[in-house]
Amino acid sequence: MTSSVLDRRPAKAATALPSSPQPGPLPGEPPTVAPSERLFWILGAVVALVTLAVFLPSVRNGWVNWDDADNFLGNPHFRGLGWSNIRWIFSGSVQDAHWIPLTWLTLSLDYVIWGMNPAGYHLTSLLIHSVNALLCYVLAYRERAAETEPRSDILTEAGRFDEAQAHFERSLARVPPDLPALRAQFLFHLGIVEQRRGRPADAGVRFREELRLDPQHPAGWIRLGVILWARGQREEATRAWAEAVSLAPRWGAYQLWEIRLAVSEVPEVAAVARGRLAFNLGALLEQYRQPGQALEQYRGAVALLPDDLTACGRAKRLSAAVAPGEAVACAPRGRP
Repeated sequence: MTSSVLDRRPAKAATALPSSPQPGPLPGEPPTVAPSERLFWILGAVVALVTLAVFLPSVRNGWVNWDDADNFLGNPHFRGLGWSNIRWIFSGSVQDAHWIPLTWLTLSLDYVIWGMNPAGYHLTSLLIHSVNALLCYVLAYRERAAETEPRSDILTEAGRFDEAQAHFERSLARVPPDLPALRAQFLFHLGIVEQRRGRPADAGVRFREELRLDPQHPAGWIRLGVILWARGQREEATRAWAEAVSLAPRWGAYQLWEIRLAVSEVPEVAAVARGRLAFNLGALLEQYRQPGQALEQYRGAVALLPDDLTACGRAKRLSAAVAPGEAVACAPRGRP
């Protein structure tokens, strides 16, 4: 029985160095709030207070001659929070196909507090609008912060490995165990970080952990094969790449850029594996309607596997459509 690539574990797994603790307050001193955080909440309070001040005159309004006569003045059902009122709210309050029980619950609570004084109802609406303004401010701020924060993959490519690793480890820590596919994605990217910083053994550990959670991830198998090949484990690397090739029908369920980058790192001296992976990537790019890039992959497959008639045929077909002046040579030759 052939053993799985995942059954071969390195003797010693990598251990992450603990980060330096941030300096805290001295004993007896109260904790301090960062100026940026304090300013954030000051601005939020300003947004809420401005909203409150702008619409505060509405409290002086009475019942409006729109639908208040039907909804409030002539409607005894919402007045209170007794069983009959609750039953009406959830079963008898549908008007013109609008079922809004939460709205009626808040209006019933208004009645309990304010009676039939319209100022109280207007004040409740005003407070809700002010809180919503604060929430919009918070969401907009966080969205902007997410856009300006360096992406972890960009940090990795820039050589800022400690920051990238911290990003992915924080993300991994937030994912519950019942979401294995998502946890696998963060382990995969941690493997890339270790690979980029020249720690192949640690990268292999990450990729193996990732593949245990998501054994159908082609880029994970491809990168594990690259690590194994570089460490001289050629047979295991070949089996890992063969596993990725066998998963071709599932490639479309994963990120194209992950697969493309992984394939580009397979050494060309592993001609059969690199050629078959390039062929599968070309087929995937065709599905994404990127014929020029698909042709590039097919050409690479033909160069490595010149006697592969399927790759040759697809390369010729796309070449005639995309680059009609460029011929595709498929003459058989010995494989390296």
